[in-house]
Amino acid sequence: MTSDQSAALAALAGRDLTADEATGIDEHLQTGNVGAIAALLSVGRTKLGTVSVGDLASWAAATGMRARIEDHAANAASPLRSVALALRDVLVGGAAGIRLDLPANAAMLAAWVAANELTVEHRDALLALASVEDPLSASQISDALGGL
Repeated sequence: MTSDQSAALAALAGRDLTADEATGIDEHLQTGNVGAIAALLSVGRTKLGTVSVGDLASWAAATGMRARIEDHAANAASPLRSVALALRDVLVGGAAGIRLDLPANAAMLAAWVAANELTVEHRDALLALASVEDPLSASQISDALGGL
């Protein structure tokens, strides 16, 4: 694998390639098996998606956030009121879930953490519920390698 190919694949993967990956990629490049390269670089690759209402409700109950959401929603002076109202709307079925891939929703979580109303650990648990597989495709690999 050339340094340009390595750089292109690292950019596509969003991280540096490991030595084992580089070895595997070299083998697959010799046979032109871009599907195998995609599979190799897709292991453990995730992105944020949507947390269903059911999962959100379970998380909120388990972490004590359900009560905090209600308390802040009821408090007109709370700086978290608008966020709490939005979360309460989701919890009562105002949406199918909450998309944590949206920057505005990430900002809502950050506001709760900054106000010390949500621990980093509990935030991370919610983010884990939103994690979905994000595999690379053979066409993405082929494009990154200049049409191999």
